[in-house]
Amino acid sequence: MTDYPAQFLSLIERRPGPYFFWRSPEGEILMAAGSRRNHGVIPSGEWRSRIIDDLGADPEHPSIALLHFSPTDTASSEWEGFPPVHVYEPEVAMHLRGGEPRFWGMDASALAGSDAGRDAESAGEGTLEIRAWDQEQYRGRVEAALHPLREGVLEKVVIARRSTIRLSRSFDLYRALHAMQQQPHAFSICWSPDGRRFFLSATPERLGRVSDGHFETMALAGTVTRRDGRSVETLLSDAKEQAEHHFVVEMLRSAAATFSSAAAVREVRVLELPHVTHILTHIGGRMKAECGMRHVIAALHPTPAVAGTPRGAAEELIAALEPFDRGMYAGCAGWFIGDREGDAAVTIRSTLVSGCDALVWAGAGIVAESDAAAEERETRAKLQTMIDILASAC
Repeated sequence: MTDYPAQFLSLIERRPGPYFFWRSPEGEILMAAGSRRNHGVIPSGEWRSRIIDDLGADPEHPSIALLHFSPTDTASSEWEGFPPVHVYEPEVAMHLRGGEPRFWGMDASALAGSDAGRDAESAGEGTLEIRAWDQEQYRGRVEAALHPLREGVLEKVVIARRSTIRLSRSFDLYRALHAMQQQPHAFSICWSPDGRRFFLSATPERLGRVSDGHFETMALAGTVTRRDGRSVETLLSDAKEQAEHHFVVEMLRSAAATFSSAAAVREVRVLELPHVTHILTHIGGRMKAECGMRHVIAALHPTPAVAGTPRGAAEELIAALEPFDRGMYAGCAGWFIGDREGDAAVTIRSTLVSGCDALVWAGAGIVAESDAAAEERETRAKLQTMIDILASAC
């Protein structure tokens, strides 16, 4: 079996940055290094129109798209090197979907022998220390958010928390990527500007995929944890969880009308993950002739699953209540080749790592019926995904 994490590390060792690794839940791979063309989108209130109007979509070469949760904001110091909007064409890349891989700027020989001497199976010898859970502060932010929700100013807002983790040994990217690939129903995403600092996401949430003139997206909202004792049947019948999910479905269907025709719900089910279970609705349709992956990103990001509804009011409340810069947490990471092929994910279940220091995030959708203690327990369960991955990588 091909060791794609090893191949990605060989690109980091042999090529200049930035570096991008992508593996979808279906097993599609894209890895890239360097930048032959930076589209140079400047964060502004018009970022959506600029992505659509100013970015040329080369039908023969992949482009990487990376957006912070709030592309309009100037990044804080901890996100230095990770610009709020970064769309570029890599110098070298490999893409695999099904059959033979496609290469740009290199060939298969450039990755040959890259797995020699690497071991992801043996247990790591390090430990990690969670230095700040932020639980009391998080409950306070939820309580503060409930006032405008109960007054009808908003229908839903997603409030996040951030925890600080210290690893006893330097972070091992190879082990982390292997651990991410063991997560069921999840993407494995890594973005690094320099091969020293890494943003990783093991998100189960797809923002949108375009292929052969069709698109698909998903609403992933409404959650029970494995520890709270509620059954899957309870999740599907719970009024609070259904309301949270409904807001996401309706916004996605409405926004999809700007780039597609006949957007429709294709499937509603539950998605069971190691620590939580979500309500999942698949939505799909046919792309309009003049639209592509750029239009999908511009219309859907950020979704109510990570922001809220109405979107503008939710983003304002998040900025007022959260004492940190989300950066790439709940952002967008993806790629496209021309206008007719591409994929993008919502970067939840994520961490920012440098050396022995890591930040992890989790959020919960808050509606008028929410309980602050229950939302804190939910976010703790969501944090555990990346804590598990970090534990395997030190």
